[in-house]
Amino acid sequence: MWRIILIYLFPFCLYGATLTVGRGYTYSNIIVAVSAAKRGDTIRVYPGTYTGRIMIRKSNIKIISQAGPTVTKIYVPSQQAVYFSSGVKDVTLEGFEIYSVRDAGVLIDGLVNLEGSANNYVERIIIRGCYIHDAGNDGDCLKMIYCKDILIEKCVLWNP
Repeated sequence: MWRIILIYLFPFCLYGATLTVGRGYTYSNIIVAVSAAKRGDTIRVYPGTYTGRIMIRKSNIKIISQAGPTVTKIYVPSQQAVYFSSGVKDVTLEGFEIYSVRDAGVLIDGLVNLEGSANNYVERIIIRGCYIHDAGNDGDCLKMIYCKDILIEKCVLWNP
């Protein structure tokens, strides 16, 4: 009975915070917001082109574009754009254009790379509504190793 009362009185404990990214918002780039995020948080990304490698080492977070892939972009000239570290679980990445420089730079080992290990899988990841293209030097747009329960939905992967 006390548990029910506590949940009723303190429902805010059940939900994470919303971190905002973009010009004039709390965070100016996705990398810093991901670093600051805690379990259950949602990172809401406003339109813009964001550069740099996003290392996802935390579980149970959402990284969501506010306006979709036509105006919210992640660009990297010579490395993986989004890297899911071994053991990461329950992460959503939604609504981004993710790209590099085609036929130039170094070989990119997955613009989006989900890299678990034999004893520590990457699990329950959702990648939705993304346009992933032009991996550097004819690399892979998406690479997955030691993963399970991955949903890739309404995405376009293109590397001519």
